[in-house]
Amino acid sequence: MVFFTLWFLFLSVTTPAPPVEPSVSVPEIAWPEETLNRKDVPPPTNNQLHVFRVRLFPYNSTQTKEGLWKLSRDAFLSLSNVSGQSLQTLTLSLYDVSEIFILSWRINRISNTWHEFVPHRIRIITWKGQTNEGEGDWRWLWYLPLETENSRWTNFSLFYDSWEKGVGDRLRWKHAQFPHFNYHFTTPLPGTIIHIQFLYP
Repeated sequence: MVFFTLWFLFLSVTTPAPPVEPSVSVPEIAWPEETLNRKDVPPPTNNQLHVFRVRLFPYNSTQTKEGLWKLSRDAFLSLSNVSGQSLQTLTLSLYDVSEIFILSWRINRISNTWHEFVPHRIRIITWKGQTNEGEGDWRWLWYLPLETENSRWTNFSLFYDSWEKGVGDRLRWKHAQFPHFNYHFTTPLPGTIIHIQFLYP
């Protein structure tokens, strides 16, 4: 009887499950309309809709994406450059721009390990062949929704990566698998949009 009781108690004890390592997920990237509710994104400055036919070039990919890009904001961009001790600003109409190249990204820390990289410095080529580079607030470039007759999808010029320990406890970027912290300042993750080509003036 004692043996049966001990055996019953043994079967009743549940072996504890091994601890599960907590997972860290990248925050969801909202569609442009939804980001207007964020405090760090300014609202549209007018109600006029500007429509451009563009071709997008993702980093480390030979596949381009083409469609209509609709902007509900002023169709202007301002480039800032420091010359000596003065700040110079150049304002251009998007209708004068033939190409935009994203040259570098600015880092924003969003958790203990996860970081957000957003466009920081760009190069502009106009339809007249003039080239200008500068820095600015490019939040309207972060999300690039395109439309065709049958579909609508969003492309991104921003990206996320986590600075954490890898093999041998060496710190590195999780997705890029690269150990230098400033790597992503000029090198985005594959698929990130780095070049926008306007298909007609």
